[in-house]
Amino acid sequence: GLGFSSAQPPVIELATKNGVAVIGGFTLVKDVHKVKPGEVCFNTGRILNPKYLPAAYAYAHVANALHPKGKYAASGYDTPGGRLWSKLGCVYAEKMGMKVVYHEDIPPGTMDLMPWASKVAKANPDIYANDEGGEIFIPMALSLEKSGWTKDLLYPDFVSESDLVKGVKRLMSNGEWVLWLG
Repeated sequence: GLGFSSAQPPVIELATKNGVAVIGGFTLVKDVHKVKPGEVCFNTGRILNPKYLPAAYAYAHVANALHPKGKYAASGYDTPGGRLWSKLGCVYAEKMGMKVVYHEDIPPGTMDLMPWASKVAKANPDIYANDEGGEIFIPMALSLEKSGWTKDLLYPDFVSESDLVKGVKRLMSNGEWVLWLG
């Protein structure tokens, strides 16, 4: 597991001291391409490398393909992995010629998302990349809709698509502006 990046450093440290393997099923904050002999850190998914993150690049690439040279906004979980993902997405979007009009990360467990949704609506991007965990997706989409912003909303591939589709059908006007990226 180790899905939350904030839990990874202490777990990796303890495991290394005790010779126990750490296997990350999604991402790891440690660049496992540079593992030193004796370290016991493995990854089966993406790597949160501060110089390159495929998911962040993919977000920017899709955003620019849909809205060439358009306005880009992003949020991520306010955790090491989430901040890296959202920040690099903005860096790549700018390198592709997009204008980043809003970027602010959201603490896990946030209940009232209207402050962030209002800022997104005010910035009025062509596309908003939202990299938070599953419990934020539907409430954020609802908050954006209540704020009057229903342009392209980009979600990552680890969202439970069936739950979001049910939520869109039950809670939102049409959901045609919600995009998934895998």
